[in-house]
Amino acid sequence: MLKLLGRSPLCRLVFVLVLGIGFARAQDGAGYEPAAAAQYRAPELSLAGGKDSAELDAALGLLFSGQTEAAISNLERLSAQGDVHAALLLGGTYRHKTKLPIEADPPKALHFYVIASSQGSGEASERIAEMLEHHEVSTPDGRDAAFWRALAVRQGWVQQELVVFCMDWIHGPEPLHCEVPGLRVETDPLVANGCPSAADLTRLRDLGLTGTLRQDAAHSQHSDGPFAKAILIMDRPVAREQDLKQPYAASVVYLQTTKEQWRMLPSNAPLLDRYIVLKPNAGGPGRASVQAQNPDGSAGGGACGPSAKDPR
Repeated sequence: MLKLLGRSPLCRLVFVLVLGIGFARAQDGAGYEPAAAAQYRAPELSLAGGKDSAELDAALGLLFSGQTEAAISNLERLSAQGDVHAALLLGGTYRHKTKLPIEADPPKALHFYVIASSQGSGEASERIAEMLEHHEVSTPDGRDAAFWRALAVRQGWVQQELVVFCMDWIHGPEPLHCEVPGLRVETDPLVANGCPSAADLTRLRDLGLTGTLRQDAAHSQHSDGPFAKAILIMDRPVAREQDLKQPYAASVVYLQTTKEQWRMLPSNAPLLDRYIVLKPNAGGPGRASVQAQNPDGSAGGGACGPSAKDPR
């Protein structure tokens, strides 16, 4: 469900779909106040966040009109002059075979990604990490994917696989327990199902929760990088847009509380400055749209939350 932003030639040639930004820390898990109409901006030194230039647009115009040699020559010239976006485009062009009349050349792709990375592009550093992980290339200096991914994070690009689970909280007198309808999104234990961990279930019981947590839906975003898991525990529809920061490489529980706030467990989990966006009235009465923002600024997800048929 990823969507590319914009209609310029630069955006039409964006082959990569993920980028990110740095961390923020939760201040107080007892009352997590969602952001109001959160706006995520892609980093400037990325294709999604870059500014089009007249020369770059002209080179891409040549490419789309079939003047491939002239286009590549102009892009290489711009790259040599320090245009990070031209280097990124050349890296994406040479990495995989596309409909363009250009043969895939992974070593060339690596060359241009290294140029862009050396100028501060976290996107380029992440692409190098991916190429190494997928055994597309090797680097003569011996630096592995972990090195390049850590550099990408320092340069403002954070990428991960995120799974968002929606759990209906059905109130009842019995001790709090969790039911899963056999749905498994991943084999990794972190994201195998939507149930909170045993430790988090204990914390929720200590908060006075009783009854049943029933898995309602799961939505996943697949990319290279670590796993992350967000569990949204809801017992009523959302009344307005609410934007919860995404956890980074961790499992986090968000418990719907009063006054459109959420309790976050654990309270000190690492968070990204991009969001899980909840909006009311999607998929029927009582349902909510849940959209996890992608690093390129688009979003993907579906619907979740208490439905009109659930006993309350």
